This record gives sequence, C-alpha cells and structure tokens, in this order.
Amino acid sequence: MDINLSFKKYFENLKISLLFGVLFIFILFLINPIFSLFGGTLNISYNILNIDIFSIIFGIIAVLILIFIYSLIQTMIIYKIGKDYNISENIKFNEIKDPFYKLLKFNWILFLLIYGISVVLYDLNLLNNIIINILFLIITISLWFVPQIIIIQKEKTPIAMYYSIIYWKNNWQHLITLFLTSFILILIANILDALFKEILGIIISTAYFVLFVIPFIEILKTEIYLNKYKLLKPKHQFKKIKKYKM
Repeated sequence: MDINLSFKKYFENLKISLLFGVLFIFILFLINPIFSLFGGTLNISYNILNIDIFSIIFGIIAVLILIFIYSLIQTMIIYKIGKDYNISENIKFNEIKDPFYKLLKFNWILFLLIYGISVVLYDLNLLNNIIINILFLIITISLWFVPQIIIIQKEKTPIAMYYSIIYWKNNWQHLITLFLTSFILILIANILDALFKEILGIIISTAYFVLFVIPFIEILKTEIYLNKYKLLKPKHQFKKIKKYKM
C-alpha cells in the first residue's frame, strides 16, 4: 500500500526531512503584520489595504524565500524517491538543476497568482464563498503532480500541468487516498495547536507540520505517481525477488 511504503521511505530519508528545520526556524522568526501561524500552517492576511507598503513587500519577499526553501527540499525528496525506480536511477543531482529552477518558478508564479486573486476576492467579499473555495481546491488537486513530473520526467512546466490534470482521468481513486491523508494530517496539526496553549501550541504544531506532514505528503504523492509505470519495480522489490530465486 502506498501509505505504508511512504512511511518506510519517510524514515529512510529522515535526514532530508530534517532539513525542513531550516524552514521551521525561519517561520518562527517571521514577525510581520500579514502573517499568522495556526495549526502548523502559515496564514497570510488578504487585507493588505491597511498595511504599509514596506510590510507588504517584506512579507511577499519572505514568502518567496520560504517557497525557495520548500522547492529545494521538495526537489531533493522527489529525486531521492525516484531513484528507487529505474527511470531516474542514474540521474545525478547536478543534472536536475534545471528541473529545480522550473519547479521554483512554477511555485512562485502559482503563489503570486493565487494570492493576487485572493486579495481581489477578499475586497469583493467573495473569498469565503464556497464555490470559490471549491474552485481553488480543484485547481490545487489538478496540479498536485506537477513537481513529480518536472523533477522525474524533466518535462516543461506547461506539459507537466497538462499531464497532472489528465492523470486524474484514469486514477481518480488516488485522489481519495491523497485527500483523506492530507486532511487527517492537517487536522492533527490543528488539534495539536488547540491542545497546547499559545506559543507552545504554535511551536509543536508547526514542527509537526514542517518536519513530517509536508515531506510525507510529497513522498506519498511521488509513490502514487510512480505507480502509473506498471513495469517499473522499486529496488526493495527487486531485492525480494532476488532472495526468492536464490
């Protein structure tokens, strides 16, 4: 099962996951009017009309730095998991610099686009509209596998977006696995935030979210996406077959 295998891969790549500690420390020291922390997630205010321009600029730059760190770790995780499959076994990390830059640009543009639209919708009192939120959810889910396609298949971003969208046509059952797993893990982060008061709750829930939830979901996404290659077998499966033959 993808979830069980993803847990195994998470602990195998624990050192990479711990690099999210850099992101974690950075988040804790973000003291800015447009930021707030709840349930381990970074929340950004859309009411920027009452905030001075320097705070807005600093806030956006801070988020872009966070996305840079996130994209770097995201690339490393996807690459490491992909090495368990033949399609990327011989790829050296210095060969995936271009895919990393593509992923970084994609993440930056996607954030700025969604944030800009959200600011406008907030001013129009439409941001909490259920239809708007459903549309945002559909867009997010449709582009879930863009990082995996860019890093592993080295496709251009528009093609990666197209492949990610059409992936769900014949693999809709994976949507349930990813959605429910993400929902439960984020719910746990919110519970941790509520159980522990004030700053302690923020620290514990954010550490849990950054050090476990984000890398684990990325590993799960990669394992699920690589399952579409029916003839490819992870290295651990090859080892089992070898032992059996002996």
